[in-house]
Amino acid sequence: MAKTINEAIIEVLKKEGKPLFPKEIFAKISENRLYHFKTESPENIVRNQLRRHSENAGNLAAASKVKHFICLEDGKYKLMKS
Repeated sequence: MAKTINEAIIEVLKKEGKPLFPKEIFAKISENRLYHFKTESPENIVRNQLRRHSENAGNLAAASKVKHFICLEDGKYKLMKS
């Protein structure tokens, strides 16, 4: 089991080798039991983490300085270094 949500997202994107929508990333995390969510809206948690840690997240108040992902024009996400 991955230690953090971001580690689980990174693992999914590396394994799949292509950009994915947040819903697809969440499905893979759940399917492979990479992270145990303690919330009623886990897909939103994945989406929020993707946005917080994306290079082009815009002017998010909760944006992190640590960037792992890039959001593409179609709404899919990929790893920064892929």
